[in-house]
Amino acid sequence: MLLLEETGKLRNTRFYVGQTLHYRLVGRENYWYSRKITDILPEANTLVLGDQLVAVEDIAAIQIKRKSRWKRFAPKLILFGAQLSLATVQAVADKRWGYTPLFLVSAAATTYGTFLLTPKKIKLNGRKRLRATEIRFSDTQEISPPAQY
Repeated sequence: MLLLEETGKLRNTRFYVGQTLHYRLVGRENYWYSRKITDILPEANTLVLGDQLVAVEDIAAIQIKRKSRWKRFAPKLILFGAQLSLATVQAVADKRWGYTPLFLVSAAATTYGTFLLTPKKIKLNGRKRLRATEIRFSDTQEISPPAQY
């Protein structure tokens, strides 16, 4: 598995073979790649993404989906903001007063709903890193005794 580790956090984000990884490579280009993880080679610290070998050190940033309880309300917030802005435009056309707070509420609802739907971009630096690991289980069922001192 591929682990996204962050210092000071106990839980790691795990990526398995078969998942799609959205990543950007080290360099001047600002292009995001989206490839499926076909194999992980922990000895060489590389990933097989689609038909390419990519070293884990060459990945500069990754995108992951936001995990929030409020994410399920994002489409409703965007729709609410759009409807409220249309109602505010109608209030302006009818020359009613007190429509400024309605513009602010509609803009805030639409902005926050859009924010919840955008993926989270994680730059890999000293605090956050990717690590390719492999978990192996022994074939024998016996557990060796602890070392005697």
